[in-house]
Amino acid sequence: MNKTFTATMLCLAAASVYAEPANLENQKYFDSREMGISLGQAKINSTAAQQAGVGQDIQFANFYLQGQKDSVLVAAGIGFINFDDKDSISQRVERNGSVSTETSSASGLSLNLEGGFRYNVSRINLDMLAGIEYFKASRKIENCTDCSEEDIEIDSGLYFKPRISAEFTPKFGMDLSYSVYTSSDLENSLALSATFSY
Repeated sequence: MNKTFTATMLCLAAASVYAEPANLENQKYFDSREMGISLGQAKINSTAAQQAGVGQDIQFANFYLQGQKDSVLVAAGIGFINFDDKDSISQRVERNGSVSTETSSASGLSLNLEGGFRYNVSRINLDMLAGIEYFKASRKIENCTDCSEEDIEIDSGLYFKPRISAEFTPKFGMDLSYSVYTSSDLENSLALSATFSY
């Protein structure tokens, strides 16, 4: 219930951040906006990983939208997460008259909302962000509607993220970020992103 509430609040907050005013066509919430695509790896603490039956390392891909007003940043993102499934399940599956034994994989989705401050030096940006993240993950056999499925309980929660970015053109840049999680099953994450201003 708490996770569902958190996910709902993240979605509503993200929608309110990026919604355009219906009756103020010329008003802009942000001085600049950008979208980003991130690839990275996160680490789960050993106890949580063992209980969930997954490895400690997670790979993820994330898409996010970010707005800047003066030195203040606000962003919302959605991502795909992939686990090393240590407790995989196997089932015999029939497809198109052919029977085979299929093995599960562990994956899921993430939602995050974050905000912070940016300090700019020429084409280099130094950011300090704080955010909240929500995971929804499961262990299942892909493309099988009648196969077993198990939820993977990994709590993400709050994090702090220092980030450095470089602007190569007025429309394109890249950044490197390191996140430290507090009071969650995650310990840290490292991500490399490509950003596009719009």
